[in-house]
Amino acid sequence: MKNRKIFLIGFSLFLIIASAALVFSKSYLSNLNVTNQDPHYLIEARKNIIGVWYDVESPLDVVEFTQDGIVIYRNKELITEKAQDGTIIYRNRDLPEGKAKYKIINTTPICGKDVYVNESEKTMFLVETDDDGFEDCFYFWIGERDGKLAFTVMGVGANGNSQMSYRKK
Repeated sequence: MKNRKIFLIGFSLFLIIASAALVFSKSYLSNLNVTNQDPHYLIEARKNIIGVWYDVESPLDVVEFTQDGIVIYRNKELITEKAQDGTIIYRNRDLPEGKAKYKIINTTPICGKDVYVNESEKTMFLVETDDDGFEDCFYFWIGERDGKLAFTVMGVGANGNSQMSYRKK
């Protein structure tokens, strides 16, 4: 009887310690996920990009960033036709949808290039990867005042860049 009491007390003590350790470890691990190593501006950009954006210069062109890391491009082409009576008819035609995976990062190198990264300047890059594994890389920012989403293609155009600006719908 005495051995049984000692066993029950010892076993109860073991359960209490094991339960406390389990609760602490789950709490500790969940806090590790919350305190990500990424800077706050990067985490905020990943949240703020979710949604549908339209091209400032060509409002028929939209880009949608989904929460699961997919970017979808939906573009329209403006077609002009001349009717038999001479009037001009304008209509839009949907172009094939483009999809890719995306991520927002602040590391170097990207797309095989060493890039300037400075967290105090909130440096960010948008990297899109298509189904074939081909990557497109962009300098990326969301305007704090105007709310515009802007990205500049790395290595395109006469001056090496081509900027695209979008507003959230």
